[in-house]
Amino acid sequence: MAKDVFIGVLKATIVVPGARSLKDRRQALRAMRDRIRSRFNVTFHELGSEHPGQQEIVCTTGGNDGSVVREVMDSVRHFIERAPDAYAAMIDVDVFPWHPEPVWTDDLDGEEIDHG
Repeated sequence: MAKDVFIGVLKATIVVPGARSLKDRRQALRAMRDRIRSRFNVTFHELGSEHPGQQEIVCTTGGNDGSVVREVMDSVRHFIERAPDAYAAMIDVDVFPWHPEPVWTDDLDGEEIDHG
C-alpha cells in the first residue's frame, strides 16, 4: 500500500544589511545555509539575484506525515526570523500532499510501457 507523501516548501527574501558586494551577501548566506542544514533535514537553494543586499532562498523537505513536515518548515521559518546577520523581508511556507502521476515500467529493462 502506498504511503502519502507531503512536500514542504519555504521561500524567503533575505536581506543582508550592510552588504555592499555579492561577496558580503554570500558570506552571510553561507553561514545561514550551514546552520539551517545542520539543524534541519531540508534542502537549501539560493535563487538568482544580482542585488548585493538581498537574496531569495528556497528550503524544501518531505515526509509521510503532513504535520511533521509543517513543524519542520515552521521551525526553519522561526530560525530565519531570528537570524543575527540578516532578516527576512518576506517568508512564504506551504505544505501540500504530493500526488504524482504513476509511471509504469517494464520490470525487466526499466522501459516505460503503455497501459492505455
